[in-house]
Amino acid sequence: MSGSGGNSMNSNRQAFGGTPGRVVTTAARITALLTAGALTLGAALGSAPAASASPGPPVLYNYAEGFHHGRVKPHNIFVGNGGAPFILRLHWPHWNQTIALGRGVLDEQIPGCTLTPVYRCPRYRHPVRVYLHRVRSHNGARYFTRMRWTSHGETIYWRSHRGYWD
Repeated sequence: MSGSGGNSMNSNRQAFGGTPGRVVTTAARITALLTAGALTLGAALGSAPAASASPGPPVLYNYAEGFHHGRVKPHNIFVGNGGAPFILRLHWPHWNQTIALGRGVLDEQIPGCTLTPVYRCPRYRHPVRVYLHRVRSHNGARYFTRMRWTSHGETIYWRSHRGYWD
């Protein structure tokens, strides 16, 4: 068993790393370094979110407060103050990374009212469909920048400017 096979193995080891003992020591060091690196990498990956994970769903900025109170699937949409129209009792059958579709109740002031303060003006409510699209990012948060309300044959288009709806 101790024929020429052992001698050729020794000569290969000597050619690549010196003495046979040194080759084993170098291989052991490399294995130890690789193991330590794998453990460190595993700990880092375990504590940090994966880079390939998809971002959270986009939010809708609401309440006429700019880039505050971003929500996914809000129950209400407020686009202004005073006599501005708003939507109540929203349900969202579809909300993904690019669009959202919802239904609710549009509450708006009856046109032509000149009473002051405006809360004294009569209002009416009717069903509305909501379509959100065109996602952008602000400080790492993804949000919808376009909104369309369709109700009783009319469509209202909204666009977000710095988190406010125009």
